[in-house]
Amino acid sequence: MAKAKNYSNIGVAETITETDLHKLLKSKKTLNVKLGVDPTSKDLHLGHAVVLGMLKQFQDLGHKAYLVIGDFTASIGDPAGANKTRPALAESEIRENMQTYLDQAKLILDMEKTEVVYNSSWLKDMTLGQFTGYATEVSVNSLIEREDFANRLKANQSLSLHELLYPVVQALDSVELKTDIEIGGWDQRLNLLTARELQKKLGQKPEVLIMMKGLIGTDGVKKMSKSHNNYIALTETAGQMFGKIMSLKDELIPNYAEMAAGFDEYQVNRLSTLHPKEAKIEVATAIVETYHGKEAAEQARDIFEDTFSSRRVSSTLVEEIDFADFDLPLIQIVTKATASSSSEARRLIEQGGVRINGETVKDQFKKVNLRNKSVQMQIGRHRFFSLLWKKDD
Repeated sequence: MAKAKNYSNIGVAETITETDLHKLLKSKKTLNVKLGVDPTSKDLHLGHAVVLGMLKQFQDLGHKAYLVIGDFTASIGDPAGANKTRPALAESEIRENMQTYLDQAKLILDMEKTEVVYNSSWLKDMTLGQFTGYATEVSVNSLIEREDFANRLKANQSLSLHELLYPVVQALDSVELKTDIEIGGWDQRLNLLTARELQKKLGQKPEVLIMMKGLIGTDGVKKMSKSHNNYIALTETAGQMFGKIMSLKDELIPNYAEMAAGFDEYQVNRLSTLHPKEAKIEVATAIVETYHGKEAAEQARDIFEDTFSSRRVSSTLVEEIDFADFDLPLIQIVTKATASSSSEARRLIEQGGVRINGETVKDQFKKVNLRNKSVQMQIGRHRFFSLLWKKDD
């Protein structure tokens, strides 16, 4: 194995177990390192990049990087972190999402050195008898003790049998690939522990688990997710990405510095000595450079700074938002644009933080007409939107 840089645990929430990880890294063995993704949406975002970046680390160290596309598990619906049963996806939607996942994963991984596998290849034709044999090795007690399941049962919410089986199905990926190390988000903890349990029961050495911290979404509350509309997509323009980062709450910058920019502890702590705006600019520049290159990042930074010194808004900073209706109350528009609660949107409006076509509007119920035109909206100092009526075909 070629000599490579040292392993870095930046952004890691927990490792099970660190002792085993250190032993594996000191050995000369080429390790099987796995990251599983269910293609539940078309866009990869900065939250996805956290776990993809860890897989890239092991790839750079010369280990075998498996990117497991959960085309079979996506048809079941991962219950991790959900407070209700998640709908299964249609096969056509899964195929479309799979392709965009791979196209965007190239922004982080060396795809020529990545083993892309689909779990339908070993799960689709598994007989009921075979699956039952695996399922008997997993304790139901450990499954229903997980926090999200326990909370739903306590609240008398529905918990489907297939949701209990999902961790077992996902665990079979690790059994099939004989994984040495698996990477996942903190919300996947029970699924990952189930894989270790099943591997051990079947005579395999249980994999080391590296669980990453979650990246907080642009709403400042929930984990970044497309379902919450609080994400920054990897495919956004340099200007849009820069502008969204600059609009984050100040207290989120250390999280983004560590998780999205890859700053070490010293670099994160140094940000506290800077003015919040300067800290944001430094972090935004580093993140944009990762996905668009140094020149594009510097240009996005210059355009942003020029916007707020000259008050001229560059088109590269404007986000377009489509609406099905053309006559909407302002609070509905702001809620969608900011991915926030209606109470937070109301606060922004009442405090004079929203402008429509340059004029401050403090009436949350004021109707905004989008017929036959785009309307410009500014929220706070840093976010600009073009509001469009998406007419039916």
